Amino acid sequence: MKALFTLLLACCFPVTLLAEVFRDSASNFEIDFPAGWAVEKSNDPAVILRLGSAGSFAEFTKLDSELSDYYLKARVKEQVDSLRSKGNTISGEVKPVSIRGVTTAYYVRYDAMGSAAYISFLTYNEKSYAVSARGVDETAFRNMLGRFRKPGEVIKAPASPPRKPRVVASKVPTVKPEDDLAAQVFRDGAQDSTGTAVMVDSSPAVSMDDVFRTEGSTVAAEPAPPAGPNMAEAAAGLLSRLSESAGSKEPPYISRSPLPVWLAGLIAGLWLIGAALARSSAAKYRNPKIALPPADVPPDFFFPFLVSRHASSREVEYRILTRQKQSLGAYYDFAHDIWLAAGFYGLVLFHLLWAFAGLLPGGNPLTNLMLGLPGGRLIASVPDLVFLLPLIFGLYKRSMRKEALEIFDHQSNKIFTVRPENAYGLLRDGNGKEVARLVEKTDKDGRCWEFVDTDNLVVFAVRDDAPAISKACRFFGVQGGRLRKHYGVFVQDRRAGYVFLDPSSPDRFQLHLEYNYSRLSHPAHILAVVLYVISREREHAYPTIL
Repeated sequence: MKALFTLLLACCFPVTLLAEVFRDSASNFEIDFPAGWAVEKSNDPAVILRLGSAGSFAEFTKLDSELSDYYLKARVKEQVDSLRSKGNTISGEVKPVSIRGVTTAYYVRYDAMGSAAYISFLTYNEKSYAVSARGVDETAFRNMLGRFRKPGEVIKAPASPPRKPRVVASKVPTVKPEDDLAAQVFRDGAQDSTGTAVMVDSSPAVSMDDVFRTEGSTVAAEPAPPAGPNMAEAAAGLLSRLSESAGSKEPPYISRSPLPVWLAGLIAGLWLIGAALARSSAAKYRNPKIALPPADVPPDFFFPFLVSRHASSREVEYRILTRQKQSLGAYYDFAHDIWLAAGFYGLVLFHLLWAFAGLLPGGNPLTNLMLGLPGGRLIASVPDLVFLLPLIFGLYKRSMRKEALEIFDHQSNKIFTVRPENAYGLLRDGNGKEVARLVEKTDKDGRCWEFVDTDNLVVFAVRDDAPAISKACRFFGVQGGRLRKHYGVFVQDRRAGYVFLDPSSPDRFQLHLEYNYSRLSHPAHILAVVLYVISREREHAYPTIL
């Protein structure tokens, strides 16, 4: 009788009997686990909640800072690399779990001592957590993450989808074929054996004489639709309409003419020839050589740094891996860049296109198009104004915010910042204390950036290893990765290291340092300076003569 009563309660109140609610020690969150799980003591002081049941466990650790989605996935990938290096088998790739549409957790599954184990990272309520579990079914683990919430937060059940109205086919009396000729035509296709009617649109009415021929009762084939208009004729018609529309408009306030076609062609031709010569010259570049490190490298020698870059039109993020497989991150933003490029190079491309459009018949279609726009007389008088506005806005954004490079450790704690302050760059630690400054200089060998410490001593310098390629990159862009800037690290004109560019990807490179200079400076100082110079002197797909 008692068992039957328990079963009835389980059916009526499944959440109450089949799940228990647990809170961490600081009441940061609540989590649901099946009945039978209990709080256990952890040997790790960083763990704020450990739950266990019959050999299975789950641990929750609060991270020091709030992580965005990018860094959550990066932390999971770091754990994947670490697990693979230890010989663990990874089951699949990094997977996301939506927490009721509020945020997303990321996890990976692997095999540990013959059972399934998981590592997950998530951010909820402006706090980030690491979750590790073992001996749990993957579906149960995903459900557990999906019910992660603030203390006292009520999870609303999803609304049931609206019921679709049921469509009932109506039965109508069958019409005899001899009473309706249309029924005779569609008898085999439009009506089934049960007499269920199929509604057919009968308008507009069609005479049966139009459908059937008189002789032989043969269905007349419809004539094929006429072939589409020739593309050349359509383009000519469009140009003619633009010309007629512009002829009916008043002329511009200021008469403007495009560049002569020969001048535009000369500019475009010289640029193409110069780009080809620059690619050929850059292909001859060879990386410098430095002494190899000894076989027994001490653990405090972190070089080379392996760097992967993820860039957008507004920012660039770096993922760094040291020789000891330690991971770092860096971030650099340049929100004004896209506005400057759109303004300046949009103006250049517009004038070239305007010049070549004059070769088309019927007058310059670009001029006609401008006159046909609202406010066309003003636009045709000063077309440069359209591009000057984003250029001015980009210069304004550049003056309001200084570009800065931020470097983070593996727990996303900021350890260094480099920004232009009274010098090319000022290096500060995580507490804001000044460490060194970067001074830009130009000599007979090209540009260099000296690292000057607080005692006003030059410790080392980052130098442009290929000034000719750097200038070509400014005029012709990166040319699909064929033109890339090269940098080296020097100590009193002696090479101490260099940046090795990965030939297989324009977004990967390595920072090498000769072992004899391992005590030159803090490794993170050298990394910060090189990344700052690369970021500020960044390469673009388009010319950057500005």
